[in-house]
Amino acid sequence: MAESQKPTREQSKASESDTITHIAVVTLLLDAFMKALHERKTQHDASKLESPEAEMFAEFGPKLKVLTYGSDEYKASLKEMGAALEHHYANNRHHPEHYPDGVAGMNLVDLIEMVVDWKASSTRVPGGNFRESVKVNTERFGLSEQLASIIANTDDLLDEWVAVIGGVSGFDPPPSSWFSSKRYATMRNKPSATITCASCGHSVMLKGGDHHGWKSVQPYPDQVAMWHYCPKVACREAFDAAVEFAKNKWGWSTPEEDGDE
Repeated sequence: MAESQKPTREQSKASESDTITHIAVVTLLLDAFMKALHERKTQHDASKLESPEAEMFAEFGPKLKVLTYGSDEYKASLKEMGAALEHHYANNRHHPEHYPDGVAGMNLVDLIEMVVDWKASSTRVPGGNFRESVKVNTERFGLSEQLASIIANTDDLLDEWVAVIGGVSGFDPPPSSWFSSKRYATMRNKPSATITCASCGHSVMLKGGDHHGWKSVQPYPDQVAMWHYCPKVACREAFDAAVEFAKNKWGWSTPEEDGDE
């Protein structure tokens, strides 16, 4: 067998150029994908806040929380929700019922939002179990064995992420000192550093003493890492919502503000 020849300098440069171009294209596509997911995050279930869905979920929401997901009683309640539930499905692409052919009609962005929705819903009821919900939904929506396995495999990853924001039913709550000594830490007295928004992924270089509206919180007192949030309205609202949820769920109190605003 003839020995393989080393690539010429021109071949190596051409290969390197091709790889760099490929990386750039993948980066562009991933950025576009993340933008699409960010839009879904800011719009998720917004139709529930308006009529006719607001009245329907106000009535049936408490009932569904005490029923076993997928049970006959649960299915009967869905039927009672009638036209308002159909309105919800029609206006939200993350539901298989949105499409004539169910999950098969979805794109990957729809699918990701659907999986996250299932995970979040499993934490709203006593004894909720995401993996059991996946089993029920595999039969309900005719998922393939391969897709059901991929979704179930995502459970541990979602647990890790949820543990960071903390305070969701079904998970061990983070310590009560989840909040830093100040509710929002600034970048004061820190050297220049590049920080990334935990909500939208935007990165910026900040000099010591300048925070430009960014706010940060230390998820755990025994970890150095801080989670940062940029001044964008959606990112600020995402952080405030996580803080308020944790406070309401676990009865935590946040230290008084001390002029950092």
